[in-house]
Amino acid sequence: NKYDDLYSVEVVPGTKTYLIQNGMEGNSQGIEISGLYQVTDNWRLRGGYTFFHKNVRDKPGHSFDTTYEGTDPQGQAVLQSMFDINKHFQFDLTGMYMEGRPLSVVAGVPKVNAYANLDARLAWHSGKLEISVVGQNVMNPSHIEYASNRILRNIYGKIAFGF
Repeated sequence: NKYDDLYSVEVVPGTKTYLIQNGMEGNSQGIEISGLYQVTDNWRLRGGYTFFHKNVRDKPGHSFDTTYEGTDPQGQAVLQSMFDINKHFQFDLTGMYMEGRPLSVVAGVPKVNAYANLDARLAWHSGKLEISVVGQNVMNPSHIEYASNRILRNIYGKIAFGF
């Protein structure tokens, strides 16, 4: 992909005034692969990997912290195990790895380290009724995905009924 006239917020020289501009340009490329493997009649594995590279730069005559727009992680991998224990019970695990994000000095967005994550789900269902217990982010008490937004470990129950 090729981008032109990307959003930027630039300081007016010698002032504390900021102007919204279209002062950046760039390009990106990437690839995503995914697959599903039926291990047994009651066990499936699904996985994938995404690579995304973005190169954002100031256009001539403009000045903006390009890392603010260029903080996407380059790599992300996911592996999901879906296991039907029996006719009524399911047990699912989803593991994910996310590469880190760079520091953006001018915009004040801190660096985010790479992290791994694991979610788990145990469900009972019969007909249109499902009762489940889900654990999100079970490997760590919390992790940061962007800026200082901390994603906490969650454990919750769910009751769903389909009509």
